[in-house]
Amino acid sequence: MDEVDFTAPLQKALLSFQFIEECLKTYLTDVFLLARHRCAKDVPIDVVSLRKLIDKKTLGSLITLFSCVTSNTALVTDLKGLSGKRNFCAHQAFLLTYEEQNDHEFLRKHTTELREIADSAHDAMMRLTDEMKKLRERPTTL
Repeated sequence: MDEVDFTAPLQKALLSFQFIEECLKTYLTDVFLLARHRCAKDVPIDVVSLRKLIDKKTLGSLITLFSCVTSNTALVTDLKGLSGKRNFCAHQAFLLTYEEQNDHEFLRKHTTELREIADSAHDAMMRLTDEMKKLRERPTTL
């Protein structure tokens, strides 16, 4: 019987989720940098302190903040849908009982689910990087 390796899609998913979190943090920081540049005379914005606060946020909180500064509601919806899947991958996907580890059909199904999660996370990550590019292409002056 073929060996089923669920660790590769799980690693791909976790890598994509980590990249999503970092992209969201960077995007939010860039929004504050842009606001500081445009409003420097009127509103003091301490981007360093804001970044420290952003770095402590969970994925769900980052998605909520992102939803306040983007018009891409489809991406926000997809990211919200992935949040629970990220938690599953990070906290439960490696935890298999002895029986599950030796159940070839279970492992095959588990691997298929992880591949779907990894593909969805990768797609969202790529769309998020596109949003970052759009933000960075915006002029910094009014």
